[in-house]
Amino acid sequence: LVDWAREHRVVPAAAADRLAAEARQHPHRAAEVLARAKAFREALNSLAGAIEHDRPPPPAVLATISEALAAA
Repeated sequence: LVDWAREHRVVPAAAADRLAAEARQHPHRAAEVLARAKAFREALNSLAGAIEHDRPPPPAVLATISEALAAA
């Protein structure tokens, strides 16, 4: 996730270095963050699919998105 953020210039290189160091020091926490990021990405994809097909998104998708935004 940190590599992607660095490559896409979401975070400055110095911040990416700090995040990578923290991930190495706390691999379990880093794995949790990555899992939450993947769940958020999947929820956004599901929401986009629902919109594309003119269907309401599943409640679990909205809950995942709401939880991620609340935690941000």
